[in-house]
Amino acid sequence: MLPTIWCFPFAGASYYSYKPLFKSLEQSHTIRYLELPGRGNRMNEPLLYSYTEVLNDIFHQIKDEIKEPFIFYGHSMGAQLAFDTVHLLIAQYNLKPLKLVVSGRGAPAVVSMNKRYNLPKPEFKYALQKLGGIPQEILNDDEFFSFFEPILRADFQAIENFTYTQKDPLDVPIHALLGDTEETTPDEASAWEKETTAKFNLKIFNGGHFFILEHTESILELIIE
Repeated sequence: MLPTIWCFPFAGASYYSYKPLFKSLEQSHTIRYLELPGRGNRMNEPLLYSYTEVLNDIFHQIKDEIKEPFIFYGHSMGAQLAFDTVHLLIAQYNLKPLKLVVSGRGAPAVVSMNKRYNLPKPEFKYALQKLGGIPQEILNDDEFFSFFEPILRADFQAIENFTYTQKDPLDVPIHALLGDTEETTPDEASAWEKETTAKFNLKIFNGGHFFILEHTESILELIIE
């Protein structure tokens, strides 16, 4: 039986955001794309602004549907959400994934000083431009951007005000992926090793924060190997 792959959203992501990455696996694997309120299929639900609310929402989506075997994958904010969801599943249901794959984010203990969510609009747009992943046409189009801006600010507020609480290391393999030109450093990504007693590895790809869309084949191989 092939494992189900659960995909945890990065800031601003909707149900469709990971589809370009996982499209080639959809015929062979069950892919579950998690979605937060205020976008995509949950457009009419109010946005969430605290990390605890976001995590609780994600866990509520998963808890009654999770079946072994499964793999968790999360990029950026999704990496932290996937990690904390593993801890909740172990504590409440004694269930754990075959592996946890995280990309584009340093380990939970790494403190980020970024506070992008409350930047004035010009500086906020510039910060998004540096991150990548959002077409320049959307950043330049006031009407389109006015739709995405509150979603992005809400997600940034949640993850940028996240407070780390030390937990016992997981007995789950952790595979960390990183772009070689993004803000997160190899040392910050390597610190994920402290969060597991099982196998850990770090792979660095060419590219910025959204390197995942430039190396889809290699990343999928790492997720399902």
